[in-house]
Amino acid sequence: MKLRSLKLHNVRRFAGQTAQIGPFGDGLTTITAENEQGKSTFFDALHVLLFSAHSSQSQEVKSLQPHSGGPVQIAAEIELDGHNYRIEKTYLQQRSAQVIDASTGAIVQQAGDAEAWIEAHILRAHKGPTGLLWVRQGMSHVDPTGRDKDADNLAARRDLMSSVQGQIDTVTGGRRMDRIVGRARAELDTLATKTLRPKANGPWKEAEDTAEALELSRDQLQQQVRKLSAALSQKRSAKARLSALNDPELAQTRAAKIKAAAEALGTAQGHLAKLNEASATLDLITREEALVAQSLRDMDAVRDRRATLMRDLKAQEDAHAKATQAEASAAQALSAQKEKLATAQADRHDIEAARQAAQKAQATTQKWDRLRALARTRDALITPRAALQDAQTALSTTPEVTPADIEALDALRISLTVAEERHNAAAAKVVLYPEGHAKATRDGALIAPEADVPIDADMTIALEGYGAVRLVPGSAADRGKRDALRAEMASQLTALGVADVPAARAALSARQEAKAGAATARAQIAALAPDGTDALEATWRTLCAELDHAPDAPMPAPTQEAHTTQTLDETAHRLDAEIEAARAPLDALQQAVTQAITARAKATGALEQLATEQQTLAPAPDEDSQRTDLEAKRTSLAKQRAKADAEVATLQAITPDVAALEAAHQRLIGAQTADEKERRALELQLAGLTAEIGVQADAGVEEKLAETEGQLVQARTRAARYAQEAQAWALLIQELEDARQAAQETYFAPIRAELTPLLAQLHAGAAFDLDPDKMLVRSITRDGVTDTLDVLSGGAYEQIAILTRLAFARLFAKQGQHVPIILDDALVHTDDARIEAMFTMLAQTAQNQQIIVLSCRTRAFSDLGGTRAAIRVGVD
Repeated sequence: MKLRSLKLHNVRRFAGQTAQIGPFGDGLTTITAENEQGKSTFFDALHVLLFSAHSSQSQEVKSLQPHSGGPVQIAAEIELDGHNYRIEKTYLQQRSAQVIDASTGAIVQQAGDAEAWIEAHILRAHKGPTGLLWVRQGMSHVDPTGRDKDADNLAARRDLMSSVQGQIDTVTGGRRMDRIVGRARAELDTLATKTLRPKANGPWKEAEDTAEALELSRDQLQQQVRKLSAALSQKRSAKARLSALNDPELAQTRAAKIKAAAEALGTAQGHLAKLNEASATLDLITREEALVAQSLRDMDAVRDRRATLMRDLKAQEDAHAKATQAEASAAQALSAQKEKLATAQADRHDIEAARQAAQKAQATTQKWDRLRALARTRDALITPRAALQDAQTALSTTPEVTPADIEALDALRISLTVAEERHNAAAAKVVLYPEGHAKATRDGALIAPEADVPIDADMTIALEGYGAVRLVPGSAADRGKRDALRAEMASQLTALGVADVPAARAALSARQEAKAGAATARAQIAALAPDGTDALEATWRTLCAELDHAPDAPMPAPTQEAHTTQTLDETAHRLDAEIEAARAPLDALQQAVTQAITARAKATGALEQLATEQQTLAPAPDEDSQRTDLEAKRTSLAKQRAKADAEVATLQAITPDVAALEAAHQRLIGAQTADEKERRALELQLAGLTAEIGVQADAGVEEKLAETEGQLVQARTRAARYAQEAQAWALLIQELEDARQAAQETYFAPIRAELTPLLAQLHAGAAFDLDPDKMLVRSITRDGVTDTLDVLSGGAYEQIAILTRLAFARLFAKQGQHVPIILDDALVHTDDARIEAMFTMLAQTAQNQQIIVLSCRTRAFSDLGGTRAAIRVGVD
């Protein structure tokens, strides 16, 4: 972008007036005028025109309005890509905005669209550079706004340096480097000592200690896991076979074969259906032909039957008369036998009443025998019942300790033993060397001579012939972990209600013995009372009540009463024999009566049937004609049967082997079913193996081993990772320190290349340092003396500020960004000798960049050269 002219109306001191400045050439343009002539007003107005929307009510906009009020109007002509545009805005009142094509006068955009056009074509590309290269009156800081962290200006410098060098993210100097290095040192100090060994209480050391403890646990668990290897091997084999059976490719192949076999079978069955249909037709014709033949035979049979029917009628009448006489004789014999049976049954009833009275007396004797047997059983139950009661008492009074509790206590004991051994190894020790038979004791317990006694707590040792000595552990005796394990052991023993691990084992053994004793007692009780003691006692009480015997009274001696029923039994047996003898012919007699009745009824029926048949078989008037028709039909059906028979033979010749195809299909289905059965069998086998493994591994040692090995791998991995992290942090610190200077020099090379020759024209041999965060000059070294900018004189400070802008302007020009440099009363503190050099550098830069200089020092700036422009003011 290049600025060509600027026009103001009703702005500050130009209230009610129009003031304009320009035209501005491509190179250097100077505007010199006395103070209060409006130079800074033009600068501020140009800034508002480009950076404040026409609707803005900001303080910067309001500062342009004169005391008399009214709308503030600003217009500027600019050149973009070789084309001129005029931007016009009115603020505060009658607000508006326009972008006009300067060559045609046509309006390009208005209002909000005009603001968007300015944002798109000017601000996005030049906002940062403009803020960097424009210097307000009295604000010639290195940072042009006086705010060193202005986001737009800093972004512009970074974007420029990135486009020039392409490595904006590689800055490693300054405070950023300090923060990175500080963070790295802090991380390294957490992990390791200065010699890169694990630091006490650090995560690296903790990981290594954890790995060591886990190795011990792993070795113990591995011995237990080996017992499960056989079952696990079978399980793997079964799983492998099951996986093969579940192979999707096998299932797809078999399904395809089954489908093909089913389709072939379907085709064959269709052909077979045609054959069956032809066979059915043949069968139908054959059966119809048979029916016709049968009808002819039936007609012949009827004729024969008519001839014999008369003879049959006479014979049947004779048979009916004989059957009636036989029925009367059989009925008379049956009645006589029934009277004889009734007399014998009455005598048997009297004898049975006498036998029942005798049997009741025998039943009472049997109940006493049963009661005495129950008494003996109750006596035998006393011992197992007492044993069961003792076992139940033992179970209720013995602490409930399970094998899992013992396993947990053993694991805790091992950890405590390891902790105590480590503590004892680290703790101070005392060794006693007595003379002669002198003895030393601690709490009454004898201390072995020349034995290491750890000083793990305050202790007093009694020395025979001397007195006592008190030993106090030093602060290095770390008992925390050991005491915590002791406390946990005491807590678990208290929870179980035992004093120590042996007591816990004894409690477990006692409970197991009590359970075994209870099981034995229950088995003995079950053998003596299969239906249960409650049923036995109920039977006992029932018999006592029936016999009127007190349950707690002693059993009476068995009686010798004899209840003889022999005579009664013999009489009963004789009468039973008579009854049986009387009853024996009854069935035959009854059967004879029945047969006689049946024979008579049969004869009656036969007579009626023959009479009916005689009427039925009466010849029809057209019987001969019917026979002739049947003969003709039989001849026609014979011809049809021959034709159908030939068709069936033809179809049979080409019918495929349906049985073979069906067998093939069933074979494939059977194979599929067999696979499914095998799959289910394998699943059942796997379930059984899993159950077996589960029974063998109730303690979960395999899972514990896997968990321990996983934890061990994690612990080793953590330790290795921490070791790598420590090495990496140390290497990172060294590499960052080595790279700091090289990276800074590489990154700032472009701006240094532009600024160095400019600075040399003022201070030969001078060097400077760039702030990596602000990307601006931080200090300057002249004649071996380094000064920061805040201690320089006003003249030296503003000269470096202007030269920095010229250096960045050169970089912008090389990137194709032509943004005007505008200096409003800059170089106010520069002496005459150096101002000439500054003028030369401004003129040199203006060869490739538009520079506009506003100054109140007319005489001094008359030597600057370039195009001179003036402020022109008129009244509307």
